[in-house]
Amino acid sequence: MESAVNTLVDSIAGAMEDGTTETFVVDMGAGQLHAILGAMRTTGLLAEVGSHLKLTIAYVLTMDVESLNTLMHNVATFDEMRDVQWLIVKNEKEGVLKAYDESAVLRPAMEQRGALSIRIPREHDPDVMFAFKTSGLSFDAFCELTSGAAYSHRGRIKILVEQVNAQLNDLVEAFRDRASPSPHAVAPSAQPLRQQARNSKRTIAAKPVARRRR
Repeated sequence: MESAVNTLVDSIAGAMEDGTTETFVVDMGAGQLHAILGAMRTTGLLAEVGSHLKLTIAYVLTMDVESLNTLMHNVATFDEMRDVQWLIVKNEKEGVLKAYDESAVLRPAMEQRGALSIRIPREHDPDVMFAFKTSGLSFDAFCELTSGAAYSHRGRIKILVEQVNAQLNDLVEAFRDRASPSPHAVAPSAQPLRQQARNSKRTIAAKPVARRRR
């Protein structure tokens, strides 16, 4: 594990120093965040965040209570760093995320930190998702006539993809706006999440995401 983490840190640092890489994406599995942050901290790479690196956290949120708790914990972890951007990916595969949307603490805390969000809608027909998953095809390929999938299945997946793509296009514009010289969208007076609860370049994107500052 340590060797793999060190290799990842070297790859991020290499992308930062080569002068040509704009975005470096790190798709983290459960339980890997603190190991990677620890390696970045002990090698000095973490100190580059806010100067040579811009860090974007793309957090996939589900209905699971543990998902909410992990987000709250991660906010406290990243609050100590400068210039961190948040993207909340609302995965509605099991239903609408009411616990987050109606939260009096967590959702306002993310909004205060300038978090952007997209919504992955639920496909209610299990036969459609089964057909897609077992096809082994990409979303675009599945929607083609040559996929051999039923028209109703292709149509539902196509609509879902169009909905997500529209949101992704809006995200691109939002990130472009934030890359402009205008003031950063995150309020500098954002309180630590624990206090809120009591009161109730370059970029690394972590899903976590890394992208180079222009």
